Amino acid sequence: MGGGGAAIAAMMQALRSNRIILKNRRKIFDKNPSKENLSHKKVHFKEATPEELAQFRARLKSKQKGERRIIFLVWTGALIALCTGIYFLLR
Repeated sequence: MGGGGAAIAAMMQALRSNRIILKNRRKIFDKNPSKENLSHKKVHFKEATPEELAQFRARLKSKQKGERRIIFLVWTGALIALCTGIYFLLR
């Protein structure tokens, strides 16, 4: 009869491994050595000119217009299909 000795041995090994890991674990507030040499400079983003903003707005409006047209066509097609289906079911 098996007494589960292998399971107990595995449990003991896992506990031992966890104890070793805890000894070597860094604390939350320890400094990360890989980040010590980084310079903390402020990031500067390029500012858009009024012409670039106008161009971007025009492209955005045309894209939105195309998307609205596609949505309208999809809903119209779905409505026509629904009406056709109801017509043939009730006929």
